[in-house]
Amino acid sequence: MMPPLAFFPAAARSSEISDRDKGKMSEYLSREQFSSLARATKVSNRVIAAGDPRTDADILRRLADDDSPTVRRALASRAVAPVGVLRKLAEDPDRRTRRILVENPICPPGALVDLVNDPDRYIRWTIPDRPGATEEVHLAICSSSDVDLRCLLAERPDLDGAVTTRLVSDSSPIVRSALAAHTTDTTVLAALVGDAHVKVRAGAAQNPLTRSEQRLRLARDTAPAVRFTLIQSVPLDDEIVQILLVDPCAEVRWWLATMPSTPRWALEILRNDSDVKVATQAQATLAHHEVPPVRLGEAERGGVLT
Repeated sequence: MMPPLAFFPAAARSSEISDRDKGKMSEYLSREQFSSLARATKVSNRVIAAGDPRTDADILRRLADDDSPTVRRALASRAVAPVGVLRKLAEDPDRRTRRILVENPICPPGALVDLVNDPDRYIRWTIPDRPGATEEVHLAICSSSDVDLRCLLAERPDLDGAVTTRLVSDSSPIVRSALAAHTTDTTVLAALVGDAHVKVRAGAAQNPLTRSEQRLRLARDTAPAVRFTLIQSVPLDDEIVQILLVDPCAEVRWWLATMPSTPRWALEILRNDSDVKVATQAQATLAHHEVPPVRLGEAERGGVLT
């Protein structure tokens, strides 16, 4: 049972609540009193109404148009709120309100779609990872003019088929490259291994899910950037190493010489390479291979060498 208004100070009865009584007051307010609170002159009182889980939908809709951004920010951070209210806040002129909204775990898909073209790039770039980012949201991102946002989406490994279909044909090779490097869809990866753009094939060379035949194809790619990206990114079997040992590009052979995973027999060949830089690097990598691992005994770990 709610105590009579006399229980509260005079400020409460006039809808102007002192800071000392805010917590106690919100525990007992009726709908009418919450409505009065939402109309209070003092911003801090309207903030109470905006943040309290018992404030009803009609009052929340009114507060979404409040003149104070502080009130609207409190509304954007609520754990429970009507979808219509949150979608309205997605169009709020206050950037901080929209940032709070996009970070709210309950931000609905419709509001996220509305925020895809937000002028604040932080807000846009947050969207792909939000809990409410459904296929509808991802498809809206695919239509965005923001290449970086589309890249962030393409880097997600859990995309729906309709979304990956859109990204495979994205106009930007940067987006397709991001998809090629991160996709877990082997059909999509197979298509991107043969993409016309070097950046996309280099992206595919980074993907650990490439098959042996795909790595062979990439090792014979016409672009050196694809071949040395392959060397840096995935384990190579002997057949591919043999192909790269005689690569016409010295930079590709140099990268092969730098990798600790390159077999010793291949490094022995590279130490006699016609390019001085390649030969020198292969000798340095071999020297590293020849250093025995250091094992510390109990006395050494305690600081006493034996």
